[in-house]
Amino acid sequence: MRSNFSQSTTLSQELAKRGQRAEHYFTADPNTALPKLRQFAELVAQEAAARIGVYQAISALSPEIKQLFHSLLKVGNAALGVPHSGCAA
Repeated sequence: MRSNFSQSTTLSQELAKRGQRAEHYFTADPNTALPKLRQFAELVAQEAAARIGVYQAISALSPEIKQLFHSLLKVGNAALGVPHSGCAA
């Protein structure tokens, strides 16, 4: 069976691999699929930011945007049952 993420290999081998992993576990083990899907989404965000030239300039983000990303991290961790690490925003 062909993966829905096969075409992603033209953009990034790692992107395709993470998407295929999430897809693989989707029906067999949804609890495993969630962190795989999150890893895929995080890589999509990193790839997109790098392509438009903002990934290297994270320090230039406003405090509000940094707080937004930190909040998303905390919500994602809570959804996966990962305890808050106490990392700074």
